Amino acid sequence: MMRHRILAAGAVLLAVASSSANAQDLWSPPTANSWTGFYIGGSAGGVVDGSAHWDYTSNGIPPINLPQFGDDLSGGLYGGYVGYNHQWGQIVLGIEGDLGTGDIGGSEPCENTALFTCTTDIDDIYAIRGRLGWAFDHVLIYGTAGWARADVSLVATNGAISFTGQDDVDGYVAGGGAELKIANHMSIGVEALYYNFDETIAPWIDSRTGLSVGQQNFEADFTVVRGRLTLHLN
Repeated sequence: MMRHRILAAGAVLLAVASSSANAQDLWSPPTANSWTGFYIGGSAGGVVDGSAHWDYTSNGIPPINLPQFGDDLSGGLYGGYVGYNHQWGQIVLGIEGDLGTGDIGGSEPCENTALFTCTTDIDDIYAIRGRLGWAFDHVLIYGTAGWARADVSLVATNGAISFTGQDDVDGYVAGGGAELKIANHMSIGVEALYYNFDETIAPWIDSRTGLSVGQQNFEADFTVVRGRLTLHLN
């Protein structure tokens, strides 16, 4: 579902962009120094460092002691973003919303029982971030922070019995990056973003009965490094 939304949004945004700058102007060498204006773009990257842990809390329905998980996370993340910058002198203040999808996760034998394998999957990530930067003509260096939400799925299984949970969890994101204008309406960049999530995922479903047997207290933190290609609509 998220992949379809990204593709649809990208098609609409490119259509809007094509009406704001002709192809020749788009690829003209950068002459304007201002970063003020709306922009859209796409990004792709991966996790360079991350971990997840979930800790079971029973609601009193057997079994009381269920698998727990703690291990490294890895995987890729790609998506799109839209934002607005305003420049005063060399100071650039902006806001950006992005959505991404990928295959971030980890799978290992569960901590408290080797009979089960525990798997964490983070499929979709949304974020709204403020940006504060410093412009050097065609170069922009910035810091960024804001709210993030992730679509998380947890599975513990031994092949015959499974316990599952899925929920959207809220957290925060912070980081920084740099952009370089390569044409009047186009820039390339790289950024590193640290994500942190700490929430309860419930219900925790027993596949044998379809009933909830408790909840998982989910924690994850990871850093994504990604490249950016941005189309400026000013």
